[in-house]
Amino acid sequence: MRFIMARHPQTVANTEGRLVGVTNSPYSSEGEKQAEALIKYLSYGSYDEILSSPIRRACHIGEMVSQNLSVELNIVEWLREINFGEYEGVAHKDFIEMGVDIDDYRENLLHFRYPGGQTWNEFYEDRKQYVDAIKEEDKTCLFTAHGGVIWAMTTALLNYPLDTIRQPVLSNAGVIVVEYKDGFGKLVSLTEIEEIKSQVL
Repeated sequence: MRFIMARHPQTVANTEGRLVGVTNSPYSSEGEKQAEALIKYLSYGSYDEILSSPIRRACHIGEMVSQNLSVELNIVEWLREINFGEYEGVAHKDFIEMGVDIDDYRENLLHFRYPGGQTWNEFYEDRKQYVDAIKEEDKTCLFTAHGGVIWAMTTALLNYPLDTIRQPVLSNAGVIVVEYKDGFGKLVSLTEIEEIKSQVL
């Protein structure tokens, strides 16, 4: 399968450094511009299937590309972002006031449990099973999702060790393409939003 994975545009929460996973945050003014460019860019493509997270910041992109290309949009629950639990909406700068040991948090990020939510390791293992179930299919699919989801998908497809968490890093409204064939994944391209803007605006 050819996986074309697009991260949602910048949100207000992104600009404020807040953790927003399963809840939504509207686009910032810059995010609105990114959305316009990303939709145009993705609408030049050809896809057998378009799949999207149900969360609005990602789903809007899938909906618009689906309409432009007359390709059915499939809303997929497993493309939701990680659940930050009680930390949803909390800014990193507020962690110390909440009693979080920042050094421990950074060193053990994969296994840190967000109260009432998930660990990154749990999140990865869950998403990996869905990727494994479809990766050998002979098709080209567009996925509109979130940074954490795309990290998990890319890590699983390229067989990266988990200690490379969040690598490669995909910025807001960026697009990463991975080709999986005959048991191996290959990173085809990583296109950031500034390059996308230069091509379509």
